[in-house]
Amino acid sequence: MNLNRRQFNKGLGLILGTAAIPIRSPANTRPNFILTAAQSANSIYKKEKSEVLTNLWTFNQKTPGPTLQFNVGDRAKVSLDNKLLQETSIHWHGVRVKNSMD
Repeated sequence: MNLNRRQFNKGLGLILGTAAIPIRSPANTRPNFILTAAQSANSIYKKEKSEVLTNLWTFNQKTPGPTLQFNVGDRAKVSLDNKLLQETSIHWHGVRVKNSMD
């Protein structure tokens, strides 16, 4: 098959042009987050050569827990896996929820 320069460039442009189009997830999908509340040993103070570990209540073994950020209109599913011996709740900043849900 013989291609002239114009045909080659046209084909190359089509291939490279489609590579620049972002692939989007379907509109009905939403991110899922699982927050695990548990007691874990974390460092709250570091000295020169040693760490002081303290048992803390954490989300996903981090203190403070992870920051979840969303834009207006975003939908997300957040699940809480409570591995603490006590009941727990999550306080949401910037989200309008019923007092009974906060």
